[in-house]
Amino acid sequence: MSKNENTVELHRQRIPRGLLLLDALGAGLVAIGVLDVLETGPQLVPQALRLPGVGIALIILGCIVMLAVPVWLLRGHRRRSGRAEERPRS
Repeated sequence: MSKNENTVELHRQRIPRGLLLLDALGAGLVAIGVLDVLETGPQLVPQALRLPGVGIALIILGCIVMLAVPVWLLRGHRRRSGRAEERPRS
């Protein structure tokens, strides 16, 4: 299989709905964090949680949550290509 065929196969995968929901949740957290950092738009962070750095924390948390989709795609790609690495036993 050529490199181009691998790329097309990677883009045609169906992502599970649970992962899509996680991705959407992460995107929402990032959006709320950006709005809080820029102090524009609606104030979506409750007054009780308005602490210094909460916007940055929401952005970081949202990015971490959104990492689930790329990790899932990479694991599937490694499994299909036969390059799955065995973890060292402890």
